[in-house]
Amino acid sequence: MRFTLTILLMLLAGSCGRKPELPPLSSGINPIFCPRECEHMYVHAFDGDDEDAAFFFDGVLWMILFRPEEVIAVQPEDFFLRIDMSSYTAEMVPDDVGQEFMRKNYLASRDNQMEAQMARYLSMQLGEYYGVGIPMTVEYRKESCVSISIKADKTLFGEVPGTDLSEKFEFYTIPGYYNDFLFSADKKLIGRIEEGMSIKDYLRYEPIVFPQVVFRLVKDPVELPAEVRFDVEVELSGGKTFSESVAIELI
Repeated sequence: MRFTLTILLMLLAGSCGRKPELPPLSSGINPIFCPRECEHMYVHAFDGDDEDAAFFFDGVLWMILFRPEEVIAVQPEDFFLRIDMSSYTAEMVPDDVGQEFMRKNYLASRDNQMEAQMARYLSMQLGEYYGVGIPMTVEYRKESCVSISIKADKTLFGEVPGTDLSEKFEFYTIPGYYNDFLFSADKKLIGRIEEGMSIKDYLRYEPIVFPQVVFRLVKDPVELPAEVRFDVEVELSGGKTFSESVAIELI
């Protein structure tokens, strides 16, 4: 269940069992900012009740991972949809690489304005919670997100196949990670993506696109069981569009 997934992620992230408070402490974190171009999109569906679910978040590198070929069977409340926008694919990364390799490769040019705002935010909100000098990878992108659509090839929620179901999904935030900064298109830091935020509300900010994100269903569809292919499309500024599909069995 979702409680199981949350506990796994907290353990993996090495947190103290809760999201950090906001103490007025000086920063003890060494953020490693990793800007990347949006050249590839990766979509992965997984079961949040699976004991290996935390693996699909990749607790150290937050790398794009190989997607299993088999179709998973999952209850709607345990279905999570992960989307990555990145400059590389899993096939491009050499075997057994470490943190330093990913922090130095497949990078775009840095944006000093964005990084200064993120560093200030982290300094104010994290302080010494994670220990002095701990390196922390912070991924970010620089292109604006215009639209996000999630369509099913079967009838779901009473909607015919091909209907945009993005309003049936909400953002799921992950304790211990800071790849969810929310910037407006003019690169002003708004804050962080909030737990339960709708895709519609997210797009109202005309945001810089997320590096990685996890969505979950707002409610269960009535058309169960159903083997469904979700077609995901993300449009960025300049007309750049990414499309990918993933199949699951909702039980």
